[in-house]
Amino acid sequence: MVTAAAVLGAKAVDTESSWYRQLDKPPWQPPPWSFTAVWTPLYASIVWAGGRALHTAQGPPRRRLAASLGINLALN
Repeated sequence: MVTAAAVLGAKAVDTESSWYRQLDKPPWQPPPWSFTAVWTPLYASIVWAGGRALHTAQGPPRRRLAASLGINLALN
């Protein structure tokens, strides 16, 4: 699910499109390469932490955690 969310998010915005380049962006926007440098370890840490938590939790708390992780990924 995490990989699917990352791939869909990456496909959602084409930074080379004329539409994206014409947007009025703030001067503090990071360069495009930094998103890969940040999002890759961020999603990897979500997988690691979520997997550990799901492995530890049991019963209703585990189901709530799984639902929360799924909603978080869908919103991302």
